[in-house]
Amino acid sequence: MEELSEDYLFEKFRMECYHLLRKENYSLVRKKIENFLEKYPLKISEENYFYFNNKFEENFYFIFFIHSKYVNVSQKEDVLKNYKILKYDYPFILAAYGETLIEFDEFSKAKYFLELANKISPFDIGILRQLLRIYCIELDREKIEEIFNYALDIVYDEYYLFYIYEFLSEYYLQINQIEIGNLLSQIAKEESFNVAEKHYIKDLFNKYDINLGFNEELISHMEYIVNLLNKKGDFTESYLLNQDCADLKRFNRKFKYY
Repeated sequence: MEELSEDYLFEKFRMECYHLLRKENYSLVRKKIENFLEKYPLKISEENYFYFNNKFEENFYFIFFIHSKYVNVSQKEDVLKNYKILKYDYPFILAAYGETLIEFDEFSKAKYFLELANKISPFDIGILRQLLRIYCIELDREKIEEIFNYALDIVYDEYYLFYIYEFLSEYYLQINQIEIGNLLSQIAKEESFNVAEKHYIKDLFNKYDINLGFNEELISHMEYIVNLLNKKGDFTESYLLNQDCADLKRFNRKFKYY
């Protein structure tokens, strides 16, 4: 990707696309993004590009995520030796283009750009939501459940956890799994539950193999990265991440310990 002259130029373009999408002006945003992609193409065959929102995502990806089931074994060595961290949120543009293509019923092309955006920005829940839109239209239950499981494995923000539960609730209600669909909707609305209800919640989540709260393995990795940042002397980042980690553990205690 050619280096943009100033940060604000990209941010201005990104916000312009965002507002056009919210206004549902899909024809104009499509034209603008296609011109942008032609002017600033990613040379996908030459490098592995990534964009992370913070130090945790970057550390988590290269320390743990790349060795997980979510990264193709044959690609690991190449990714670690040959990657580039993007300065700008290029995946937003790819995802916005994918979202626009969905409106034109160009699902195959939309999937290509959304999957590319997810590869570059693997923690972006908004990108996953657009992929889910396509697979819900195509009634591809295997892909739908695969994306939900992935999203619940990597989410580390309470807002997005509820967001996933709400979308998952809609999916289960559509396929007439009423009990779990209604329960997910209740949790997404942050309703309170007594001890007996919490036992019921845990049992039903186990039955459907759904993460109840945040992924415990991710929290452990977060704690490891806090220690790693402390050893590097990056105390501001470690402090902020430690606060986030405490919030995740506090949320999980609502259901898992009583």
